[in-house]
Amino acid sequence: MKIAEFILEWGKNTSDSTFVKYNQQTLLQRGVSKELSSLLSEGGLPESAAPNLNFENIENMSFLFDEYYYLGFTGNGDWICLDSKSGKILIVDHDMYADEEDDEDENYDDESSEDTYEDEDFDGICLLNSSLEKLYDCLLAYRFFVQERLSEDVKKDCEKYKKCIAQLKKSITEIDKKAMESESFWAMEISSLYEDI
Repeated sequence: MKIAEFILEWGKNTSDSTFVKYNQQTLLQRGVSKELSSLLSEGGLPESAAPNLNFENIENMSFLFDEYYYLGFTGNGDWICLDSKSGKILIVDHDMYADEEDDEDENYDDESSEDTYEDEDFDGICLLNSSLEKLYDCLLAYRFFVQERLSEDVKKDCEKYKKCIAQLKKSITEIDKKAMESESFWAMEISSLYEDI
């Protein structure tokens, strides 16, 4: 989905449609592509979105591990980051990174201590979405799910609620198949929804 379409769609049926915009020059300096830099600086991301995703522009956290650009945080404080090389949107476990940061401080002059991380192969990192555009679509799909879930007939009927979850799973899989692979953010979210029934 194009950013203009997303902003228009996001603004429907909500009084809170504040968008966080990111500094294009900083993004470009960090190796983010011109296209992605434009999307994030001109359109941005909603300040908050279900399920417990919050976006903010804090430039002094722009880099976590060489190529990750900080975009925001989840409900449990993990960081939402853009991988400037691949364009993927990742969730970085802030507790695990804090441990690594402490280790690096102790051995700052030891070149062999430099860590390299390869996307979600590192235990503390999981995939949110394969691209920014797919994140836009998944945010809208989840918002539609929340609206359906809050309707009176669904709240009172467990089977209808299960169907809503199944539809959400189908929608996210169609949008971004990789985002529904094991241990990814959306796969874990869908799993937790089923557990709550």
